[in-house]
Amino acid sequence: MALSIQQLTDDRKFSHALRFEVLEQLCPRELVSELLSRCHAWGERERSLNQLLVVYYVIALSLFRRLNLAEVLAHLVRGLRWLWPNPFLRLPTAAALVYRRRQLGTPVLRHLFQHVCRPMATEQSKGAFRFGLRLMAIDGTLDEVADTPANALYFGRLSSGKHQSPFPQVRCVYLAEVGTHAIVDAVFAPCRVAEQRLAPLLLCRAVQPGMLVLMDRGIVSAAELSTLVHQQQAHAPLASEGRPIHPCRAGALRWQLSRHPASGGAACRAGARDRVSYRTAHC
Repeated sequence: MALSIQQLTDDRKFSHALRFEVLEQLCPRELVSELLSRCHAWGERERSLNQLLVVYYVIALSLFRRLNLAEVLAHLVRGLRWLWPNPFLRLPTAAALVYRRRQLGTPVLRHLFQHVCRPMATEQSKGAFRFGLRLMAIDGTLDEVADTPANALYFGRLSSGKHQSPFPQVRCVYLAEVGTHAIVDAVFAPCRVAEQRLAPLLLCRAVQPGMLVLMDRGIVSAAELSTLVHQQQAHAPLASEGRPIHPCRAGALRWQLSRHPASGGAACRAGARDRVSYRTAHC
């Protein structure tokens, strides 16, 4: 297949010629432009970078974590600069990039996440389905954020005094697809907020029919699970003693797990050799 070199003129803006083909396959420019308009996030003045490119730049920050702010942009535009007519083109400084990120805000990226981040596994994906249900998992972790007064005031630190953590920390609870490790929803809160308070939010808004959701023991109590199941018209699998173990919205099936004598562990533990019987029932 014949290839042609892009022809650039002196009167063309650098921001209009810059494209991120790989990222645009996942996040189309039309979608990003629509979200910028919906959130009223277009800048009043278009400078060396417009807000459309800033969105892709923010995404790239997570791909090149070892590079500083200016180096990430330089890496993205490296190919185009070989073709640009003006060899003395100056890229935005790190301070300018921080300013543009602050202008962009968070609503655009939040809506983009909701549109793009979806389960990716197919029926041929290894370890992605069980009993005809898509395997999902809820788990939490602590992550560090920039050491700014605002972050320290809102997110806090796990300890105080001489032994306080060097950076403010944020409590993160994720809903991820087991087969692909793709994160499809997330909740963030101050570090002292327990996972038990955040997990029900994911169950209410992100779990869909046909999913089997796994989680740590005790992250959702039986009473909370029963309430969520009733409100969402969902169904939950039960252990042989009748205790809910993994919430799911899987149609009209309630799974009854019985421990295999040779399993050596609880029936709900992943990887245990359990005998599974099921019957039609409504919670």
